[in-house]
Amino acid sequence: MARTHRIIALDVGASKIVIAEFAVSKDGAPELTNYGIGDLGIQLDSETDPSSYVVSTIRGLMREHNIKAAPLLMTISGQMVFPRYVKLPPVTRDKLMQMIHYEAEQNVPFPIEEVAWDYQMIGDTGSGEQNVILVAVKIENVSTTPGAAR
Repeated sequence: MARTHRIIALDVGASKIVIAEFAVSKDGAPELTNYGIGDLGIQLDSETDPSSYVVSTIRGLMREHNIKAAPLLMTISGQMVFPRYVKLPPVTRDKLMQMIHYEAEQNVPFPIEEVAWDYQMIGDTGSGEQNVILVAVKIENVSTTPGAAR
């Protein structure tokens, strides 16, 4: 039998949390083994800091569904994420990295030092241009609490 590893997927939305546990075989194929959905229990228009609700809901879901800690893949609410698509000319890899950083600074509506950001090359246009998606989120929205999901 192929050796498997576990991965936890976590979707933190504005009003609910979805957690899923996957077994990943040696060939990389994931298989859903467990999941749970939990309501955060706060109003969408509330000024309340949701951090304690998020931690409590995750702990409760893990306990209820007997999910143990494992490497984590996580999503966050789309309202907190700022995506931007850009097209870049065909250039060397070093120049491309400079251009991506420049485009991030120009397109993200917050100071670059206040965001966590990354990019993904999504192919060329057929004319040599590169399509890139830049994604940024304010650092304050992705801060972590060590050991929160134990």
